[in-house]
Amino acid sequence: ANPRDRLKERNILRHAESLMHADRHEAALDAFEQVLQTDPNNRYATLRSGITLLKMNRFDDAIPRLRKSVEIDPSQVETHYALADALTRSGQIEAAIQQWMETVRLQPRRAAAWGNLALTLRASGRNDEAMNALVKALEIAPDDVRLLQNMALQQRQRGDRKAAIGTLEKAASVGGDEFVYPALLGLMLYDEKLPEDAEKWLLRVKPADANYAEARFRLAQIMIARGDREPARASLSEAIRARPSLLNQAHSLPELEALLAPDLRPIPAQEH
Repeated sequence: ANPRDRLKERNILRHAESLMHADRHEAALDAFEQVLQTDPNNRYATLRSGITLLKMNRFDDAIPRLRKSVEIDPSQVETHYALADALTRSGQIEAAIQQWMETVRLQPRRAAAWGNLALTLRASGRNDEAMNALVKALEIAPDDVRLLQNMALQQRQRGDRKAAIGTLEKAASVGGDEFVYPALLGLMLYDEKLPEDAEKWLLRVKPADANYAEARFRLAQIMIARGDREPARASLSEAIRARPSLLNQAHSLPELEALLAPDLRPIPAQEH
């Protein structure tokens, strides 16, 4: 090739990469395509355009591009990682598993790849293999909050509640704002009959959390058990507003039924 053409191509690729990092994905894709028009097997443009398509959530376009990138250079770990990601996001779990396995074969010290392999294995029902993958991931990155949270879910799924609690507590201690399971931790502690430990986590649960209603319901039970009637009433009210079906459960528990507003209590049967 003419060296002048190579220089022009390199400059276009550099510009495309800068556009990609600036989240100007359409413009970046156009620049990568410009190179591919004249050099259709360009390794860099093929891979990076596939990743750009992935960032744009255009999985149907990204997957064949990334498959071609694998064909061009099967030893390139980033290609397998990106293809695995695209396949996972598009719901092609079995194909994704194969690519995650190839990724960790090529780069066995990559904790995120082991973690993603675990997620896809769990999605396919291969729970023992998923656990093994998470163990490997945490050997590499023992304080990674996302890996710890996924491990806790895996332990809980296996019925090992105490191990899951311990793992979640570690995730909370190292994760800061990235810890997203205060409700799950609080509810499991409540089920283990540790109300004081449970309360501090249940109080952190925000309304957007899927378990908010149950968290407030359990808080009401904890509060009324120690005689904090008004906070318990407020918590129960929040639980029922968030999930009206909890009203029936409140009626079945005398200590909570007494907290209900008069218009929410059942009408007693009339004597004749």
